[in-house]
Amino acid sequence: MVTVFENRTLYQEIMQKAKRIGEAAESEAIDADRNSTISPRIANIIREEGINRLILPKEFGHPQLDWRTFVDMVSTVGYYNLSAAWLTYFFSAHNAWVCYYPKHIRDEVINQGGFVADVFAPIGKVEPVEGGYIVSGKYNFVSGINYCDWVGVGAMMQFEDSERPERVGILLKVSDLEIARTWDSLGLRGSGSNTLIVDDVFVKPEAILRFNKIIEKSQPPY
Repeated sequence: MVTVFENRTLYQEIMQKAKRIGEAAESEAIDADRNSTISPRIANIIREEGINRLILPKEFGHPQLDWRTFVDMVSTVGYYNLSAAWLTYFFSAHNAWVCYYPKHIRDEVINQGGFVADVFAPIGKVEPVEGGYIVSGKYNFVSGINYCDWVGVGAMMQFEDSERPERVGILLKVSDLEIARTWDSLGLRGSGSNTLIVDDVFVKPEAILRFNKIIEKSQPPY
């Protein structure tokens, strides 16, 4: 079996990015374990290398990395530091779902340039109010949340055009939420997967992502 890469030059460039992240994270491995998170320096290197943009739509000027290159990138970082590898994967793959939102929301999140986290376990409570909804919930194991500007959280909601409640994702600004420093795991300690507390946060209807609609169309609505 022969592995075929879509772009050999791009592959080599991505491997160099991965090596830079990995070597830097390896040098701080003890501190990351002690602090239960990677440092701002490592987060900034991941951002500088544009890892969080590698699989975004090509209209943003990024390559939409092929699967083989993506896997090898994460594996290369993991050779040096597993927590950094987890976040390299997380920050690149887990911001892609925002592209299913209306274009103006997608553009706002992506153009801000930060990281996106998510925990879509449907445990949140959503109550309708005038003009939108109030969201509450406590979400555990939110990887990389220390360095994220946005986060998606899960809940179950009933809609007028549906016979039964359905799972949704809700886009929130991390600045509106509370991060509880609860992460003290035996493994992957540097991932900083803390607990997120959402306490009666107002969101507009457009912040609600209906997963059933994504499954129906397999593409963003626009």
